[in-house]
Amino acid sequence: FTPVMAKAIFDNLKQDEPRNNFLIGIDDDLTGRSLPYGDPIDTTPAGTQQCVFWGMGADGTVGANKQAISMIVENTPLHGQGYFVYSAHKSGGITVSHLRFGEHPQNSPYQITTADYVACHTPGYLQKFTQILDPLKENGTFVLNSPWNTIEELEENLPSYFKRKLAQKKAKFFNINASKIAEDAGLPGRVNMIMQVAFFKTSKVIA
Repeated sequence: FTPVMAKAIFDNLKQDEPRNNFLIGIDDDLTGRSLPYGDPIDTTPAGTQQCVFWGMGADGTVGANKQAISMIVENTPLHGQGYFVYSAHKSGGITVSHLRFGEHPQNSPYQITTADYVACHTPGYLQKFTQILDPLKENGTFVLNSPWNTIEELEENLPSYFKRKLAQKKAKFFNINASKIAEDAGLPGRVNMIMQVAFFKTSKVIA
């Protein structure tokens, strides 16, 4: 339940004949009772950095992000907030981590809808979840863990919709073969440490 949904409810209440028994947050094409709402509204304090990480259960992504937000709060003057979404499948399922940090206290009790940074630790998700880039702001940063090491491999394997969204958002795109780096370091299947370093390097949170 996000700020733009709350606004839609108040907009409905202001109507001469408000809709009763409405729905919000889904597009109910059966009953037609859904309230329309527009683009996301960012109500976080000015200067807040918002980051979303897509990972796979048991790959260490959630643990790394919990550690990352703790490191930011403990080693910088910034305030932080973390929220973690788990798939019911747990190991091997989907995880989405939402991190916010900035100079002011973070009290936004909803998932991130306008992100400065998005990372995908499982390349197969690009084919399954077309919404991965939706929250990324214009000129935002996207980091991908993939086995595609050349421009030619990326051109061949990245979905067309994904390349189009990257271009439309003028995103800064970084690709890293974190899985191979982890395997070479004796940590097969654990991309979390590699991607955490990539996050700190590209976001420049901690010098």
